[in-house]
Amino acid sequence: MRLTRRFVKYASFTHSAVYLVLLVAWLIPGLAPVEAVFGLAHGLEVIALELSARFCADVFQDSYFGWDSTRYASRRAHNLVRAQSQVSLAESARGLRGEMEALVRRLG
Repeated sequence: MRLTRRFVKYASFTHSAVYLVLLVAWLIPGLAPVEAVFGLAHGLEVIALELSARFCADVFQDSYFGWDSTRYASRRAHNLVRAQSQVSLAESARGLRGEMEALVRRLG
């Protein structure tokens, strides 16, 4: 199988949709056991890292995401800031994972 931009786009969308289903299952009482919810704490970190990777790819390919021309000199510059922000979010999520899992246990 050839890794194309179209494949990555749809695989990324599918992956995000899976996490959305997990989130909905968590929000609706009684819909899923508590064990299914533990994926949310980890999922935040994974999604942030995946978005960071996608933004990094666009720093070099310069074609996928739009950009704010009033705040950034180029699409690449905007995507670099986006990638850095997502890495920071992933690092924060990793540092707070224990607290998030404890919260999920209490809510479940």
